[in-house]
Amino acid sequence: MDKTQQERKTSIDAVQNFYDQKVEEFHNFMNTGSKYIDKETYETSLKAIEDGTYEETILYWSLKRFKEDRSRAVMGRIIFPKNKLKKDVEADYILEMLNTIKVFDFDYHPQERDLIEIQESYKFRGLEEHPREYIENYMFFKYENDQWNFGYYPLGFMFRKLQSGKLKKI
Repeated sequence: MDKTQQERKTSIDAVQNFYDQKVEEFHNFMNTGSKYIDKETYETSLKAIEDGTYEETILYWSLKRFKEDRSRAVMGRIIFPKNKLKKDVEADYILEMLNTIKVFDFDYHPQERDLIEIQESYKFRGLEEHPREYIENYMFFKYENDQWNFGYYPLGFMFRKLQSGKLKKI
């Protein structure tokens, strides 16, 4: 490897290390951001610690519409989707519901490259003095060829959020 290649590799490694550090800081903030929350939210989380519900999780969904492909300018970390979230939320079941019945309680007609993201999150905001493990549980469903499929699009695909909410059993 010549000097220019070595300098380029060192530069890329420095950018990746910086990015990894920022991702870790963000994850830590999301779990322990008590300095940045209002008093009511803080007290609600303290109450959840006292009554044993602080570790409980909930599933949120987000429906997104494809906006543009910026694959050439993207750097990041891939989070692989899970086939199962919690005990009873499986990708096959969700796919069956998406492809056979009307599951949305609003007027929605899927378009090619639409995306549904389901994420498991804690019910209560994390407190700095009571850290928890970061949850990285996601499911992705993409709309292609007139049906929903399990999977996600390349990291560089940009989307705009159409709707979001808490996942409910059907």
